Amino acid sequence: MTSAYMCKTDYDHELSDASDGVKLYPSLKCLQYYQPCVAQCGAIKVGVVFLKQLSSENLGSRHV
Repeated sequence: MTSAYMCKTDYDHELSDASDGVKLYPSLKCLQYYQPCVAQCGAIKVGVVFLKQLSSENLGSRHV
């Protein structure tokens, strides 16, 4: 499992609903630099697990 950091508000409200995705950062320092809102929103550490590599046939569609 790989660890990453994200804004707590993004985690609570955007992770499952944002059609344009959410950003994960490799360090807390990067998150704080690129999203200074975390001073108010809070920051969280998440775990990212590789599940499956998708084939090129599955990547041809741009449906949201």
